[in-house]
Amino acid sequence: MASLDTVLQYLHRAILIPIIILGTFGNIFNILIFTRVTLRQYSCSIYLLASSVSNCVVLYCAVLFRLLIDGFGIDPTIVSESVCKLISYIQYTFPLVSSTFIVFACIDRFAASSSQARWRKFSQRKVTLFTISLNIIICFICYIHVPIYFKIIRTPISENDFIEFCYCQGGYNQFFIVFHMIFYSSFQPLLMTVFGLLTLRNVQRLRRQINQSVTSSTTSERHHQRDRQIIRLLLVQVLIHVILLVPGSILISYATFIPPSPIISFITGCSIFLIYLSFIQGFYVNTLSAKTYRSEFYKILSLIEKRLFNSNMLEHQLMERGLTQEMTRVTRRTEKNERW
Repeated sequence: MASLDTVLQYLHRAILIPIIILGTFGNIFNILIFTRVTLRQYSCSIYLLASSVSNCVVLYCAVLFRLLIDGFGIDPTIVSESVCKLISYIQYTFPLVSSTFIVFACIDRFAASSSQARWRKFSQRKVTLFTISLNIIICFICYIHVPIYFKIIRTPISENDFIEFCYCQGGYNQFFIVFHMIFYSSFQPLLMTVFGLLTLRNVQRLRRQINQSVTSSTTSERHHQRDRQIIRLLLVQVLIHVILLVPGSILISYATFIPPSPIISFITGCSIFLIYLSFIQGFYVNTLSAKTYRSEFYKILSLIEKRLFNSNMLEHQLMERGLTQEMTRVTRRTEKNERW
């Protein structure tokens, strides 16, 4: 019968390889879609774009290294002290960077949906670009202690043999776990939840205040639809992110303060998979939750089809679907006018 360590090793191979592949595909398409003209006009999309770029760094500096270490027994971080410190710094900083961008996206939608002008000023592109730069600097400052205290540790396993791994020890180990738990695992999900709920409250309040005009333009109607879809896209992504992040982080933190055992090591090893899933779920959640996002995705696929196969099949299908949807909107608007 295989030991739990062996089972966990095969699980790392079976789960992390698809996570890297699907995450690469999803985050690249996220970057392409959020740079489209239709979506990049929203400051919220810029935050989600920045989060997708950060997720790519996490995939290849955290998930890939975890796959090599725990899946294949290859540890590149013990090549030298410098590599150990640099990789550790990136592994812990960029997840915080990515998560904080989602927090700012929530704050942006809260500001955009607010009835107060002073809050709406925050939802501007120039503010977004400044906030992104400032956020990256602050996140790197928050984890500046990691390259100072992380080092290659040698642990004897027999009289003439030892194992090496890159981590921290002593009193700093306990401090780091608490620090990471507060800043990444608790503070970020809490802010996402709070501003997500505040955004929902603002949207419901605006719906009650705004009386739909019979003569409202089609352009204005489409803009409001896209705005609502962006909010729904973000809130669903936040919900999934919190569900994937919080349980695994709690388990890993709890396991640090209790005596080690094979069962605990196996459970915490599996819980890391949930955390890594939070870095790839964006594209797939967005595709399912937002019609505008799906439309832009289809347009990109159409461009790829035209470039590679010199075919316009997808484009024709999109045009037919667009005409059908436009006819449906016109019919609904006509029926609404007749009721008025």
